Order: sequence, then C-alpha cells, then structure tokens
Amino acid sequence: MNATAGQELIDRQEADERGEDEEACKPVILFSNTTRAAFQAWIETNDDDEFRFWDYEPFNAKSGRVVLYFFPTAVQALAVSKIITKIRSELVRIGNDEELSETLLTLPSPTLRFGIHLRLPDGALEPRDAFFKGLPNVVVHSAYTETWSHLEEKLRSYMTPTTTVQVAIGIKMFRSEKRIMIFRRIDDDNFYEDEVDLTTTEPGCISISVEALYHGVAIPTALVGHEAEEVKVDLKWLRNIIDTFERSL
Repeated sequence: MNATAGQELIDRQEADERGEDEEACKPVILFSNTTRAAFQAWIETNDDDEFRFWDYEPFNAKSGRVVLYFFPTAVQALAVSKIITKIRSELVRIGNDEELSETLLTLPSPTLRFGIHLRLPDGALEPRDAFFKGLPNVVVHSAYTETWSHLEEKLRSYMTPTTTVQVAIGIKMFRSEKRIMIFRRIDDDNFYEDEVDLTTTEPGCISISVEALYHGVAIPTALVGHEAEEVKVDLKWLRNIIDTFERSL
C-alpha cells in the first residue's frame, strides 16, 4: 500500500486550484499490484472515507492495481442522491402509488464484483424483490478529477452479460465542465450510449423505461401497463440544483 497516497491527493488538489488539469487527472496509486481477493479483504477491514472513491484496474483475472482520482466531494454526493431520488419519485408519479418508492432499494456505494472487475459505483438501485441481493439494475458514477474516457470505460464495463445492470449513468463535474453519460442495455450483446453537455441551455433529460428498472422481477401491480413508459430525470433541473449548491459554498 502507498502510505503517502493521502498526501499525494492533497498535493494534486492544490495543483488543480492552479489550473493544472493534466496533472489533476492523473491517478494516485494506492496499491501498485494486488490480488482482487486481497484488496477485497482490505476493504472489509479499512472503512476509510478518505479512500472510498477507489478504482480497481485489473491486469488479469486475478490481480490489478488500485488507484484514487479524488477525495469525495459534497457536490458529487448531492448529484448522485438527486438522480437516485428522482428516479424513485418518478415511479410514484407514474403508478400513482407512494409505496412504489419502496420497491427499489438504494444501495449507497456498493462493491460489485463481476468478470475480472471490481467496481464501486457511488449509488445504485436494486429491485426489492430481486432473488440475488447486491445485483443492481441501475448504477451511478460521479467524477471530478478523472478523465471522461476513464469514466466512459467504467460505465461500458457494466454492459456485459455478466451483470444485471440495465442502465449505467456517469456524471462529471470539474470546474465549468459538467457532462453526463448514460448507457442503456438493449440485450446481452447490445447497448445504447448517449452523452449530454449540462452547460447547454436545454440539456434534455435522462430516460429509463419502467421495465428496465424492474428487470428480472415482476412489475409491481400499480405499474402493470406502464412497462414501456419512461422515467425521466430533467437535466436542467439537476444542473440548477448543482449550480445553486456550488454558489453557496
């Protein structure tokens, strides 16, 4: 383990304030080479918020490295929670039933293992009636000092037959750059990808079908007949919440 990782993140955060974008997006190495099993054991015994936003980058099926891109920020937590909460409230609106909000469970920062990957989304939604627990249909990742291509790679990794994920959302908030990306599964081998600049006047919305949210389980009675209807997260609304929060800092 890199004993100076925390200080390196602090140093890079100060570099970010001077405008060194290229340096700010370089990862800080926490473990240069570790087995996935050893790192999972470390996670279980080290509940440290300072290193909570780790990325496990596999070399092969057994080992990889663990890197850090940033300290957790309040604006990231806000954006993720608003997306998750909005999805659940939209289900209530569509089915006109308050109890529908309880049919999807919120998983805050779950550690997900699939294929050769070990992922830590910032938020996730799982059907309450899922037979196997800890396997979400929706994941949300936030990024600050992390390259857009790296965030895209993480989201893309979910779009394989080895996961239950139907929708993967990524949002980047770095200075004036605010962008959001969404991957939607079509079937085991195909998916749809979209990218939106949140700084545009009318950025549109995220759309997710009711059916995708309940993939693998029975649709709640109040939503029968609404399977093809889309839950929408207004991105102008989301941007305004983020902007208002940032102005208050």
